[in-house]
Parts: sequence; C-alpha cells; structure tokens
Amino acid sequence: MRLDFKIGSDARGDDVKVFVNANVSNFVADHLIGKEKFENGALTVVGDPTGLRATGSGRIFGGPATLDLRKDVGKPALATLSATVDEAARAKFGFEAAGVSGPIGMKLSARLEDGETEANVELDLTRTAFDNPVPGLSKPAGRQGRASFLVLHRERSTRIDNLTFEAGGASARGAIELSPQGEVQVVKLTQARLSPGDDMRVDLQRAGDLYRVTVRGVSIDARPFIKSLGQSANSSQKSADFELDLKSPILTGFSKQALTNADLKITRRGGAIRQFAASGQFGRGAVTARMTTAEGGRPQIDIGSADAGALLAFADIYSRMEGGALNAIMSQEPTGLVGTVKIRSFNLRDEPALRRLVAESAPRADAPGAKVDPALVGFDRLQVVFLRSGGHMTLRDGVMNGPNIGLTVEGSVDTERNTIALNGTFVPAYTVNNFFSKIPVVGVLLGGGWNEGLFALNYKVTGRVNAPQVSVNPLSVAPGFLRKIFGVLDNVGDQPQR
Repeated sequence: MRLDFKIGSDARGDDVKVFVNANVSNFVADHLIGKEKFENGALTVVGDPTGLRATGSGRIFGGPATLDLRKDVGKPALATLSATVDEAARAKFGFEAAGVSGPIGMKLSARLEDGETEANVELDLTRTAFDNPVPGLSKPAGRQGRASFLVLHRERSTRIDNLTFEAGGASARGAIELSPQGEVQVVKLTQARLSPGDDMRVDLQRAGDLYRVTVRGVSIDARPFIKSLGQSANSSQKSADFELDLKSPILTGFSKQALTNADLKITRRGGAIRQFAASGQFGRGAVTARMTTAEGGRPQIDIGSADAGALLAFADIYSRMEGGALNAIMSQEPTGLVGTVKIRSFNLRDEPALRRLVAESAPRADAPGAKVDPALVGFDRLQVVFLRSGGHMTLRDGVMNGPNIGLTVEGSVDTERNTIALNGTFVPAYTVNNFFSKIPVVGVLLGGGWNEGLFALNYKVTGRVNAPQVSVNPLSVAPGFLRKIFGVLDNVGDQPQR
C-alpha cells in the first residue's frame, strides 16, 4: 500500500486541530462485507478532528466497485459500496443459480463492527435475465427488476431480513437464514407471487441435505409448475431432495380450469419420488392421485377423476373433452412420463379433425343411426398409451368408440410448437359396422380388426393443433382386408430420399 498525505493544522489559542488529506493506493480491506475482501483500492482520505472519510474505487466480488468509507470519532465505521457482480464473479464465489444470467448491480450501505456486520442492500436486476430458476419466474434482460434486504452478519450466522423482490411479475416478502458457510437454512416468505393471481406463503426448513417446504395459499397458479414437469424430467442437473406439503382452496390450471381444495404431498429422496399424494375437485367431480407399487416393486402413480375433460384441460393435455370418468397409470422413465389412460362416457365438442372425418364419411353413412352431429360427439370409451417428454406427447395403441363412431390413433402432439401429427383408422356407424367384425369366420375374413370395424377410412391429421389438416385415403373405404392392402400405400410419400 502506498500513502501520499498532507498534514495541516488550525491553532487557536492552546487548541491545535489537525487535518489530513492523503491519497492511498493498493488499499486492501479484509472482510469488508462478511468474508469478502476489498482490494486494489485507490482512495482519497480526508481527516479532521471529527473523524476520517475515504472515497475511491477498487475491486470486490471479482469486479469493479466504488467505496465511500466514513469513521466518526466514537461511532462504528459506515461503508457505502457500489459494485456490479457478473456471472463469472457469482460462479467464483458460489452465488451462481441456474436460469439467472447477466450482471447484477449492487449498492450496499453497512455499519462495520468487530465480529458483526449490518448492511442494507439494494440490487438492480434490470440487466439480469431470469429463465425459470423457479417455475414461473421469467424476465428478459432490460426489463425492470429489483430487490432489497437487510443483512445481519454475526460470527456464526447470517440473516436476511426485510426481503423484498420484484421481477418479471413475480414478487416476494420475507426473511432468510444462512449457515456460516453461506448455505440456506430457513426461508420464510410471508408473501410469494410467481403469477399475477398468486397469494401464498412459503416456509422452507433445511435438515441436512433435505429441504422441507410448506406452501399455504389462498390462490395458486399451477401453470408454471405444470410446464416445468417435463423439463425437470429431461434435466441433467441433480435436483435436491425435498418434502413438499401444499394446500390451497384454489389451484388454477390451463383452459380456465381450477382445482378446488387442492392438497398435494410429494417426497423426493435419493433423486427419486418416494411419496406422491394429491386430491381436489373439479366442480363436484373428485380427483385423486397416489403413488403405488406395481408388479415387480416398480413405483407408479394411479390417477382417478370424475371429470376427465376438466383434468386434461387443467394439465394442458387436451381441451375439447367434456365429462368422462378417467383412470390412469403412469411412471417416470428416463425418456419421460409413460402411462396408460382409460376414459369412459365422454363427449368431444367442436373437434376440427373429427368434424372433417365425419364430413368425409357422411355420403357413406346413410344407414339408420349413422348420422352424427360433429359439434358434439359422444363416446363410450377411450384407451391410449402415451409418452410425455416436456411439451411433446407420443400416442400409440389408441382406440376410441361410441354408438356411431370408432377411431384408432397413434402419433404425436407438441403443445410447445402447437403442432400435431396423428394417423389411424376412422370407422363410421361404429355399433353396426363393428358388429360384423365380431362374428366368427366372417369377422376374420372381412373385419379390419377387433376395434377397426368392417368399413373404415385411413386418415392423417397434421399441422397446427387449433387448425389441423386432415387427409383421407379414398381407397381405404373397403372391407377390412382390402383396406389393409391399400393402407400400404399411405406412407409412400413419407419415405426419406436416398
């Protein structure tokens, strides 16, 4: 450290007052803020009988900073520090967080005493981007964001009080307790909001490597968390073990659906879900989900709903179904969420693809009972096997039938890109048509399969989910065995060029 200074005095009678004006270079202050060091300082120091004041610049948290340090006689030192903490600095000092990028502006005003620090901190998050570090917290760089809090640092603990946070429509109020190593031990948010309609409280307690989270809400928007399910399943990052206990009178989902009296409990240990139980209601229709053990000891989740249409719309899976009793079994695999869904007694309203298929078959569906109103079509059952990974869902072995219509289906739906690619068999006048396929010998010779009926159309549905393009093979209107032969021609145009 280099020191250049001047000393002056003001003598009046027997009193002598000394003044100091000095320039200090390579100034270093250990533990200026907690354990962090201020270094490479270039300061101007001014002193008089009331105390000392130092102003200048240096480095802290690995980046440039300005410092205003004041020490009045008989009082603790006061420091005001302004700095910009970039991603590299946050990573170096262990402050990095997945989904947070860009610089953070910081202004800190601290009272410095031996063994403790009390500091008011203001963070400017305008240049910081958030990409769902917590589901629902999203903000591009350039949009306003801020946080402020009071840090109380003692020898063996650090507490953050009076926390306020606002960014990207999310906000929080509360307090945080840290260990001597800077790890989060307790979080108490008296108000937390990730979406405009949220009103909830969050209490987090850490016990070793386990986080116990209790959430109580008046209203919670579940859509960000539903979107994150597939993303977390595909993430290569190791997730912490936790126990979640959530209750809310209103849990809102997609398509303006709301689950009332929601109660959710999840336990994750060793990187795997060990306990899952959920319940609630859509109107008067109860919904339950619980983790069970399948044959061979493999865990699975069983779901039941008295309103299948509401549940599928809530989860952003499908929004044109009304009613229905649903039973589903699913398990988490490395490739995504795999399961089987069975639904009884439901309607499809204004389904564009179904409307087109009905229109294609209308000239041939002139038998009694064969006419169908495509605006509202009733079905007796649906069964399908699915794989969901993020917003992409693959369907196979799908069959759906009612009094007048039968369908088989396979393919994929991508809700993130709003695209659809399905194909299968459409069977008009299902009850009459399928009757012949179930007659021994006759069904084998003429039928297209137990669920495909005697006469059918091969179809494809592609394009946008809300405006699909339906194509039908006109040669497929024939007894089942002929339709299967003509069906070989359906995919000729889809073969890759060699």
